[in-house]
Amino acid sequence: MTNLNFLKILILYLTAITISCAPMEDIVYLNKQYNVENKNNISYDHIIKKGDILDVKIISNNKNIFEIFNISNSPDNPNTTDANLFVNGFIVNDEYEIEIPTIGKINLEDLSIKEVKSKIEENVKEFILDATVIVKLVNFNITVLGEVKRPGNYKIYDNKVSILKAIGMAGDLTDYGNRKKIKIIRDSKINTINITNSGFIYSEFYYLKSEDVIYIEPRNAVRLRSSSAQTFISAASTAALIANIILRQQ
Repeated sequence: MTNLNFLKILILYLTAITISCAPMEDIVYLNKQYNVENKNNISYDHIIKKGDILDVKIISNNKNIFEIFNISNSPDNPNTTDANLFVNGFIVNDEYEIEIPTIGKINLEDLSIKEVKSKIEENVKEFILDATVIVKLVNFNITVLGEVKRPGNYKIYDNKVSILKAIGMAGDLTDYGNRKKIKIIRDSKINTINITNSGFIYSEFYYLKSEDVIYIEPRNAVRLRSSSAQTFISAASTAALIANIILRQQ
C-alpha cells in the first residue's frame, strides 16, 4: 500500500469521526433569536387538580385559635416533616374540595394557589378577623429522564420551576442529548420543544407543572459513549497504529 493510499484511508477515518460530532448550533442553548413581539400571554399558575395535596396554615396572634385550625401541622410539633405534610395535608377530592377543621368543605375547582389562599381567607374571616393564610402545593414533583447526568424524580419547593432549572437540577444534558427535541409529557400528551431556540421561553411549557415528565432523547449521531476529547485521542491512536502497520509492510 502506498503512502497516498494510506493518507486516503486516514482522511476517511478522521472524517467519519468528525461527522459524528455535533455542530455548536445543536448543543448551545438559546442560540437562535426570537421575536418577542410574538409572545403569548400565558398563565403559568398551577390550577388545582383532583388529588393535589395542599399544606394550609391559618396564622393568628391568638395561639388557641391557631391550634384549632392547625392541629396536624402545628410548627410546635417536632415531628412535622415533608412526609407528614403529605400524610396530613389537605387532599383535593373528586369534587375539587378540601375540608378544613371548623371551617368545613371549600370548593377549589379551577382556582390557582393564589386564588385558593384568597378563598380560604374569606371563609376564615367568619371566625377570625386578623388571620393570615398560607397555602402551598405539597405534591409538586417532576421527573427528568434520558440524556441527563442525574435522571430521577425531583420535588419542587417553589411555586413554579422552569425547564432550564429542572435540567440544571438533573445535572444538565449530556453531550448526547438532543436539545432540539425535548419531550414534555403533560396530562397524557407528549409535547416537543427546542431549547436551542430562544422562543421556547415564551412557550406554555417553559414553566413546568406538577407531575410533568421531561424526556431528553439521544441525538441520531450518537455512536460512542465517550467525550469528544476521548474520541479524538482514540482516533489519533488508531490512525497511528494503522500507520505503523503499513510502514512495517513497506
